[in-house]
Amino acid sequence: MAVAIRKEVDNTLPWNNEQADADGTFIVWNSADVRGPQRAEFDALMERPVSVTLGNQYVKPFPNGKRSTAPGAWVAIEGKWRDLAEGAAPLKKNNREGWGLTKHWRADRKDGMGYVLGVSANGSREKLAMRGMAAIGLDLDEGADIDAVADAVEATGWACFLYTSYNHLKTTIDVGYSAIHSVAKGETFTDEMVRDHLRQKRPALGEAFISKVTIRDEKLDIGGGFVVRCDCPPIHKMRLIFPLSEAVNIAELDDDPAKGPDVWKGKVKGLAAKLGVHHDSACEDPSRLFYTARHRPEDEDFECIVFRGAPLAWEDVPTGAGDPWSQAGGSERNTVPEGVMFGDVSVTDLYRRYGMRWNIADILEQTDAHIDWAGSGKSHVDCPFRELNHTDKGKDSATIAVNAGDSTQGYAVISCQHESCKTSNPHIVHYLAQLLEDGALTLGMLEDPRDMEPVPDEGEGPFKRLTPLEATGTAEALAYFRERGIDADAETVIRQIVDMGGEDPFARERVEEARETVKRQLEGWNADKSADPVAEARRDVSGKPTSEDYRSPDLLAELHDPDWITESGFMVSPDKCPKVFERYDIPLDAKLVEEMGRKEVKRQIAESMMDRFAWVVVDGQARVAMSQGPGRPVKLWKDTTLDKLYRNRWVGYAGQKGAVHHIKPHEVFAGARERPTYLDTCFEPNPAKVPPHAYNLWTGFAVEPRAGDWSKMRWHIEHVLCSGDEEHFNYVMTFLASIFARPGVKIPASLALTGEQGTGKSKVFDWVRQAIGSAALKVSAGRHLTGNFNAHLDGKIFLTCEEAFWAGDKAAEGPLKDIISSDTLQIEGKFENLLERPNYVNTVFISNNDWMVPTDGEDARRFLVLRVSNEKKQDGKYFGAIDDEMENGGLAAMVYDLMHWDPSVIGGWDGLRNPPRTDVLREQAGLSLEGPAAILMDIISDGAVTGRMKDGTTFHYPLRDDQETIVADPHLKVLLNPQGGRGNIAKAANKAISDLLGADAPSGDLKDNVTYQTSSTDNTPVATNDRVRYVTFPPLNKLADVLRRYGR
Repeated sequence: MAVAIRKEVDNTLPWNNEQADADGTFIVWNSADVRGPQRAEFDALMERPVSVTLGNQYVKPFPNGKRSTAPGAWVAIEGKWRDLAEGAAPLKKNNREGWGLTKHWRADRKDGMGYVLGVSANGSREKLAMRGMAAIGLDLDEGADIDAVADAVEATGWACFLYTSYNHLKTTIDVGYSAIHSVAKGETFTDEMVRDHLRQKRPALGEAFISKVTIRDEKLDIGGGFVVRCDCPPIHKMRLIFPLSEAVNIAELDDDPAKGPDVWKGKVKGLAAKLGVHHDSACEDPSRLFYTARHRPEDEDFECIVFRGAPLAWEDVPTGAGDPWSQAGGSERNTVPEGVMFGDVSVTDLYRRYGMRWNIADILEQTDAHIDWAGSGKSHVDCPFRELNHTDKGKDSATIAVNAGDSTQGYAVISCQHESCKTSNPHIVHYLAQLLEDGALTLGMLEDPRDMEPVPDEGEGPFKRLTPLEATGTAEALAYFRERGIDADAETVIRQIVDMGGEDPFARERVEEARETVKRQLEGWNADKSADPVAEARRDVSGKPTSEDYRSPDLLAELHDPDWITESGFMVSPDKCPKVFERYDIPLDAKLVEEMGRKEVKRQIAESMMDRFAWVVVDGQARVAMSQGPGRPVKLWKDTTLDKLYRNRWVGYAGQKGAVHHIKPHEVFAGARERPTYLDTCFEPNPAKVPPHAYNLWTGFAVEPRAGDWSKMRWHIEHVLCSGDEEHFNYVMTFLASIFARPGVKIPASLALTGEQGTGKSKVFDWVRQAIGSAALKVSAGRHLTGNFNAHLDGKIFLTCEEAFWAGDKAAEGPLKDIISSDTLQIEGKFENLLERPNYVNTVFISNNDWMVPTDGEDARRFLVLRVSNEKKQDGKYFGAIDDEMENGGLAAMVYDLMHWDPSVIGGWDGLRNPPRTDVLREQAGLSLEGPAAILMDIISDGAVTGRMKDGTTFHYPLRDDQETIVADPHLKVLLNPQGGRGNIAKAANKAISDLLGADAPSGDLKDNVTYQTSSTDNTPVATNDRVRYVTFPPLNKLADVLRRYGR
């Protein structure tokens, strides 16, 4: 535990001491350190009545003169919680040992006096007899670090008594002898055998602990059996007692009293999961005995802690899996199903917290599940069970989501009218769990107060709790989200990214970026509370602030001079705050001075909002556009988002007869005559091409060009990517320069780089993407490039495709070629209308595979294909130096030089239409051949036409280097079209002959008797029986160019 000064206190409230709290010293209550700030809830708890059961439980041999409490003799004690915490000293006359939750006694053995955290109905310690459970207890014995546990408890804000048990810091651990013997199979026991057993049976110990376990005695007789005794790191063992805000009667937890203990067990599991600890599952019974705190006489490293917090509300306790309990309060049926989980998070408990607050239709509107609105506070959504249960797998409007504020029951509702769902009758928690599992919804969305009904004036209650952000501060909320939900969400998203083809490190990097984004958003919600929006540099000559001081593109900056309002958000009066009226030249003696003040506030709000937003119509729906700066994406929000975002910025004022009115920022912006309004969006890097009344989504480059040194990266392009070839280097540089010098011009060709892993194929393009910003994208799965939904390509001028396309996918070949060379792109988002944009996407393909792009002789103009040099393969120092250079001015220098590049080195910008043909390109063309063309290419490569007719006769034509070879058309066609089919295959065979052998190769209608051999070993000439059509093969020395063209 952390070291701190202990201070003994004498106080009527021993858990409080003003001076100790002020000094930062520990308050000590008997043996216990007191943690946490003073809390009125804890003070009230200590004065509240409580009843628990005390008794003795010994393991034989019994100590002298002492016996276990007999069945039926367990007696409840009554008092206040402070009495239970204070306890009592031993009484020898009745063999009673010392007890008290704040006292840690010296003892010679672990057993003896213990607590049962409730009252027995018949004096027996049986689970069905327990009534009035006063607290929930956890028994932790799997080595959880006590400091981490204490921090987790304190973070909850709940009252708790923690004390270490008798075997705390034990340094031995026993494993069943037979378990290891069955693994060893006659061989000597090893440490690793024991460790593997612990990994399987007791994984909660953790690898750091298990890896240090070593065998001390491989066959120790413990009386009645044998164990393998092992040495291990000290094991932390402790008990946690959480007082409940109201006593719980086990028999009343379910209509069937016999199921009450199972409900209790579910809460014990859930509480452990909430804290992130592994507890002893054998200690979940409500009649469980918790021994009083005790330690060996020689031990000094014991701990006892009191956490000053609020008592635990039963409905706030998470429910672990397997709990059958359900209670009234559901929205679309009478009971709430228990144990509905998403990862480690109970969706059931989320519903019990927010069921009467969730505006679920508004929440789902932000997801792909939303279809359309069905009226006020209601929306049609895609049923998450559609693929599993519905007969008709298509999307329809049979599933309705209803906001809690618009529901007749007062609860959030999701219901489906399909027969399968009506039969199974899923509850909203089932829908939410499935939506979370599908990735359509996140846990953060379900705890965002912006999409909830406000907590009623009378305060919290079941199904209407405060969210962590509302109940705590930003820092505490961040800790809360990290402890529950964020990690579960992260692992789900990581799995989804990996399933889509991403590497695990890449996936984790993206999730970490998302987590940081959430963190910034949470911090941003409270940023304006402490921010000073008045910029000293924007004062007028008089030194007075003007309305310009409050115009900022920062979303959460002030909308107006903050002096206009009180802390509660109401406008100040001229008699109490005359200076702010004088600041804006409003006469204090004016008849309508207050109305003039309101007009000034509205003007400042309108100007601030217009600096931040524009009004855009997209597909007939209003959107609010917000630019985030150069190289960053434009945000397009629903217009209703502004209302929610700035609802806490309403400015109140008193109207006639004392009625309260509000100046609402979203209404001021919507009604402002000068509001920037657009009828459509476009993506146009060339400002001259922006259509009238269209909002341009192009935001420029993310890096400001500046002359400087980037020689290391330039050398890498020339000598590694281009292997020192000047022609290739000039083309690559001109290709990159075009993107920056004329971003609104599409290059009708693409770069393709292949090579071994670790050669630096991606290095330059990673930095190019960083310089471009949001208009650049990297994809690594083929469907992201050529799939049905490609909204991610909208607003892009540069696309890096890493391992994204297999050249053998003929279905994707057409869309891929369109992306490379078409003047327009058809953009289709999921559940959105098809959109056509000018195609400014310039592409680079990077792969370790030999066959990476589809091309043949006709398509060679589309690609410059390079094989990257191995010269710097796996050279971490070399690549690190490049990154250092680019991070320190090199990136800006690269952009500067590319913007000033002279394209005349390849004959001008038009030279990009004709990339150099490389041997690697020819290999790609050869690999792209298929069907008859691939067979004919193999014949040319082999230098002979050899085969068998269907009647069994054979033929052989050796191709000569310097003479033409006449081949009977039936002989060649049986090779090119072995099935004898007509239509496309026959056409493909004829096309292959013309493309590879020449347009004059087929004889057409001319026929002749053709001479051939029956085999390569028999030179006896044989002639065809009839005159037949034939094909003329040019001499092989003339076909050498054909072979070269296809990489042969």
